[in-house]
Parts: sequence; C-alpha cells; structure tokens
Amino acid sequence: MDATGYLDMLAGRYQRLYDVERDVEVAGRRVEILAKSRVKHERYFLTRNMPLYGFETNTIALVALAPAATCPADISGFGDYLRAASAELVRPSGEVMSTVFNGVLVCCGGMGEGAADSVRSFRYTRSFWYGLRGWCHVGMIAVDLAGERVYAAPASRGYEAAHRCPGWEVGAG
Repeated sequence: MDATGYLDMLAGRYQRLYDVERDVEVAGRRVEILAKSRVKHERYFLTRNMPLYGFETNTIALVALAPAATCPADISGFGDYLRAASAELVRPSGEVMSTVFNGVLVCCGGMGEGAADSVRSFRYTRSFWYGLRGWCHVGMIAVDLAGERVYAAPASRGYEAAHRCPGWEVGAG
C-alpha cells in the first residue's frame, strides 16, 4: 500500500471518533493528520440538574510521514518531537483527568535494524500539579508500509490494531 492510500484510510478510521485536521503544523513540524477527541464523564444525583462530579478524558493522535528508511536515530528524534508537541497540545485543567497522546510515524522506506526496539522502548508520562490537574501518557506507533508491520510502545498497545491494514499479519508488531 502506498503512503497516500494509507493516510486516507487512517483519516477515514479517525473521522468516526475524532475531529480530524489534515496537513497541520504542530511544534514547528508539518504533520499529515491531527486527530482530537474529548469525552466528558459525569455522575448525577437523582437528576441531571444535580451533578456529583465530572471529568474529561482526551485523546490526541498525530500522524507524521517518514519517506526514507527509518533508523533508531530517527525514532529517537520523533520521540523528542512528541515530547515537544505534547507540551504544545496538552493543556492541563481541573476538569481534564487524563490525556492519551499517540504519535504515529508512517515509514514508507521500511524500518532499519533496531528501529522497532526503539519504538517498543519509548515511554513518556507527564503529571500536572502532582496529578491534581491530570496527567498525560505519550505513546508511539510506527507503521512499516514496506514490511506491512505495526510496532507500538507500551502506552499505545491498545491502539495498535486500529493502524493495521486489512490482510496484514495480526500480532506482527
């Protein structure tokens, strides 16, 4: 599958649950897709006019394209970029409990040796005001279009299946 076909398929999947923007600049870098979702949870006492409490959970997905073969240094640089982008996009408040921030790197030229291990070892978590204003888990997913595989960091394992194309091997990453 080529990169434009994959990005169109991914944007179609995101549009069901997210607000999707295409070709956006975030933290000084152009990204192909920026998808955001806000879900508000509330508990009520007797009627909806008497809420007990409420909180929000946010999910942000950022999809970038790597046209050449990807090496571990590229993965490390993308991880640094995700840290900077999360500082720009994630806004702490008393109402937002948690934010899941997933960075998806679409590798058109394949993954070099050791790049998959770099993706699997990526971890980053931010806490705001010791958790009183929420926290943010940053995860990374790398999609190898040449090898038809998906690799995910531990924080992004639940989102790994959504980035596979039909016909790709399950459990490949």
